[in-house]
Amino acid sequence: MAIKVLDEDGVIALVSDIKLFSDATYPANAAVASVYSDVVAYETNDYCLNNGLFYKCIVAIPSGEAWNSAHWS
Repeated sequence: MAIKVLDEDGVIALVSDIKLFSDATYPANAAVASVYSDVVAYETNDYCLNNGLFYKCIVAIPSGEAWNSAHWS
């Protein structure tokens, strides 16, 4: 199964197409994301994966909150 990511410009890419950076070339502002978890608190501009898509947090989310698409872009 191919995992797709969606960037903030609405561009969809396969995870397999994303190039990996070595520590020396990894951009300081690169987004790192893991799968959404309701036991994690998220701050505005944090990133996560949900259902194979890449999301940016637009509203701070306390831990214990279920997925709410209104809080993500």
